Amino acid sequence: FGLNLDGSVTGVPVVQNPSADPLFDATARSAVAAVMECQTYSFLPPDKYDLWKDLIINFNPNMMFDS
Repeated sequence: FGLNLDGSVTGVPVVQNPSADPLFDATARSAVAAVMECQTYSFLPPDKYDLWKDLIINFNPNMMFDS
């Protein structure tokens, strides 16, 4: 997803590897909702905007819990 200089999200984050699995779909929607609800990301340094303006987050729900 992209961010504006003020830390707000540009558009809506896109899930790059969709799946027909209903659990995956629910998890992906929750992850996108979390990104949107947590904006603005005002803690990001404006002078480093080129480093964080476009983000790719790899989310694996299997890694959420230590077994």
